[in-house]
Amino acid sequence: MLREKVLQDMKTQGDHEGGAKSRIIKNKLFALPAFRRAQVIMFYLAKKEEVQTQEMIDESLQMGKTVTVPVIEGEELSMVLYTKQIQLEQGPYDIMQPVREQWIRVPADRVDLVTVPAIAFDRSGNRLGRGKGYYDRFLKRVNPHACTVG
Repeated sequence: MLREKVLQDMKTQGDHEGGAKSRIIKNKLFALPAFRRAQVIMFYLAKKEEVQTQEMIDESLQMGKTVTVPVIEGEELSMVLYTKQIQLEQGPYDIMQPVREQWIRVPADRVDLVTVPAIAFDRSGNRLGRGKGYYDRFLKRVNPHACTVG
């Protein structure tokens, strides 16, 4: 199946190759007019094999943007405020997330730009995720004018 093949390719990618690709993606993201206009941005906290987002998060905070990250609550994805003082712990599916005692929820309709993780995208922008549907459900609740970037 495509999902398993791409996941395996992602896992065998070296740190150097993944880091170089992540920097290219960061530069493209930061050049977008929608990113420059955005005040509230949701980044995911990347797993080792995903596009690395920590540098993007740090630079966005330095730019004065409000950064949020997803947390899993039951079957839903919610956004919580992210700051440099936030402590992280391993959450569901081995995804890092802020410790629950530090959660400051941000309504989904407040986000201006959402970075969306994926296994792959097709040429039309359709997303192949990990199969649980968290982002599909979440994106239905965000501000309809928000920009989504994969």
